[in-house]
Amino acid sequence: MPLELKCLTCRGVDYFEATIRNACENGAYIECDHCMRPGEKIRIHLLEAATGKFGCGEVNESTGVIRWCRAISAARGHHYGAGIRFS
Repeated sequence: MPLELKCLTCRGVDYFEATIRNACENGAYIECDHCMRPGEKIRIHLLEAATGKFGCGEVNESTGVIRWCRAISAARGHHYGAGIRFS
């Protein structure tokens, strides 16, 4: 499901804003300004209410593992894209 949903991504004591661009029951794709390593554990906290058919309860306060992270074009305001598998 295509999205543009602001969230706070927490890894250990660090946290930063990200945008969820796509999500499903098993994971999500986020864009952010921080490079993350595969295997890192993160938590997602939504900063705004989801609209449409997307159930924000499915993602809010979710924990997951970074599966991959790549540099992307900064055209949408972010420098990295990352795939997350929910745990």
